Amino acid sequence: MDNHEMVFNTEIDKLIERMDLTQEPPVKEPERQYWFMKKARQLVQEKEQVLGRPLTACTVTFGCPKYD
Repeated sequence: MDNHEMVFNTEIDKLIERMDLTQEPPVKEPERQYWFMKKARQLVQEKEQVLGRPLTACTVTFGCPKYD
């Protein structure tokens, strides 16, 4: 990840953190997506507290067949 990507990700994180979950989701994009991202983070954090451990995920993908 280059410096530009890091700055961009930091800016996106700031936008997400500014979302107010006590309000209805915004109607306009991309604010609406940021609201749902913050909500997802909140739900994950709550589930981790209930379980007493961090959540994990496993993604298994299959490569495309190679055609010669």
